[in-house]
Amino acid sequence: MPVGLGVALFLVARKRFYPVVLVASVVAALTNYHRSFFSWSGVPGATISYFGYLAGALLLKGRWRIDPRLKAIRDVVRYLIVMLSAALWSGLVGTATLTADGLVDRSHFVKNLVDWWASDAIAIVTFAPLLLVHIMWRVSLWLHVEEGEQSPSKSKTTNYFLPAVEHFMRLGAIAAIVWVLFAFAPAASYQPMYLLFIPVIWTAVRLGLPGSTMAVFEVDICMAIAAWITKAPRGTMPRLQLALLILGMTGMCLGAVVTEWRRAKDESRKAKEVAEAASRAKSEFLANMSHEIRTPLTGVIGMTDLALGTVLTAEQREYLETVKISSTSLLSVINDILDFSKIEAGKVELEDLEFNLADCVESILKTFALSSKQKGLELCCEFGPNVPEMVVGDPVRLRQVLTNLLGNALKFTEVGKIGVRVIRMNDEATVLSLQFTVWDTGVGIPAEKQKAIFESFTQADSSTTRKYGGTGLGLTISMRLVELMGGKIWVESTKGHGAEFNFTVVFKPCLPQSRRELNFKQVAKEGDSSPFILHVLVAEDNSVNQRLVRRLLEKRGHHVDVVGNGLEALRALSDKSYDLVLMDMQMPELDGLETTARIRMQEEAAGSRHQPIVALTANAMSGDEERCRRAGMDGYLTKPFQSEKLDEVLEKYAIESAAQSETKSRNR
Repeated sequence: MPVGLGVALFLVARKRFYPVVLVASVVAALTNYHRSFFSWSGVPGATISYFGYLAGALLLKGRWRIDPRLKAIRDVVRYLIVMLSAALWSGLVGTATLTADGLVDRSHFVKNLVDWWASDAIAIVTFAPLLLVHIMWRVSLWLHVEEGEQSPSKSKTTNYFLPAVEHFMRLGAIAAIVWVLFAFAPAASYQPMYLLFIPVIWTAVRLGLPGSTMAVFEVDICMAIAAWITKAPRGTMPRLQLALLILGMTGMCLGAVVTEWRRAKDESRKAKEVAEAASRAKSEFLANMSHEIRTPLTGVIGMTDLALGTVLTAEQREYLETVKISSTSLLSVINDILDFSKIEAGKVELEDLEFNLADCVESILKTFALSSKQKGLELCCEFGPNVPEMVVGDPVRLRQVLTNLLGNALKFTEVGKIGVRVIRMNDEATVLSLQFTVWDTGVGIPAEKQKAIFESFTQADSSTTRKYGGTGLGLTISMRLVELMGGKIWVESTKGHGAEFNFTVVFKPCLPQSRRELNFKQVAKEGDSSPFILHVLVAEDNSVNQRLVRRLLEKRGHHVDVVGNGLEALRALSDKSYDLVLMDMQMPELDGLETTARIRMQEEAAGSRHQPIVALTANAMSGDEERCRRAGMDGYLTKPFQSEKLDEVLEKYAIESAAQSETKSRNR
């Protein structure tokens, strides 16, 4: 016990306390073993033997710098190596001084050396770890506070009932095993010491190093008491000492492994929580940035389009077209950065929608028709013989990839042609693999640059960045989207001879059209005239966007009412019936999501008709559309408005309104 206490004090105390600790350890050793102060084994022997532990403590606290609480397996291993070696020094000095005093026969030197070392080693692996893990660090904190350092904050209140129950159960199991060993085992040919490993290992696995040190110390105390009560023969002591030594080392190492694993797990969990919080903060920042930039940009682009639709002089038209080109370029940069951020954060989810592939590709080509004509380029499109008309996949992401690639082809081609080619890669009925090729006769890409262009913020060379502009994110985004769609992308090109960007996409089998879609088409086909006029409620807080949306809808022949927040929208809906509500997500007093949720609750309570609501928002982050759907919205339109998207929404609800009117007239 004095050795264990001395080792613990050496490891925890400051260096200026070492003389006091050394003197106290020597006095304790002399008192415990009844040595004469003036014999070789007295003050000289005890002092020299403790120098080994003092040197070991200096090494562990200095060069090897272990944590005195033995929190890591590295600390435990270094502690055992150094202090068990110091115990060997202590044993050599102690046995030599005992021999010099004539208390030990020279012929029994080795045996007494082993006994001494084993006795000290047991204290090192049982009592000292208990002190270091459970007691000494508190003493150290107390000493530091006494010296003027700030006291650590108290931990939260802990429920000690269950740990106390587990502690007494473990102690009872250890006492029972020790009783079996000392009451019955002496009659057997061997003592089943392995039984003691059960509670120690169980505690080490359950509680880590703090639990294992406590369990080993309890085993040590119980065995000492049992040996004294039963007057165990001296011949059994070596086996008991060996069992305690192995048990202590096993408990320390296993407990340290478990503790370190738990700490790594906790750190990983905390790191994950920090990363998730950072990701949420990043997403919120991007969402706010998207909203704040898109809202004024919506007004710029929308009002420019409206102005271009009026009678203008040639000079005015030139100015406004320049404004539109600049604002559209800014919107493209914003979209690229936001898309890249969403992909990097793993927040892009694909949809499975049935769509017409030819119509999708041709609609993309139409958006480039004017630009290619202005540059004098021929725009081509080719479909292979086995390419189906209808496919199931994500048309928005496919459109995004094709738009990026065609935009690059148009940007880097001054003379010749650009085009799209689609061919089928397989003949399976359950899986459809298509290869898309976007080709041009432009500047081409050197072979050494063909991998780099798919990296973020990279173009083939710095001069093209200055000449053609762009963020350098388009191809990176395209590559990530293609991979999400189950394909791959590559380029084939020679500098000065154009380029071919190829990518594959895996689609799902096409499903039959729904009954509702057929009914819509039938109504549109059988009606005497087109479905025209909708009564639309617009909930929008931005005054510029209010004027813009009103003008866009009125130019299409619809009746429009505008309100500035969700509360006004609820009042308007209570006074009047509308065919469609365009609802902004972020509004003062009551936002679009909460307003929609209240509308749906009122409909459910009253059993009234379903009010079509489409989100009209500058939020374009991943998850925004899902939030709108969960709130009860039927559709999702992002700002700045795309005329095609707006017309699709209006046409859809105009058809629905016509179908409902037709049903009412038939019922009458």
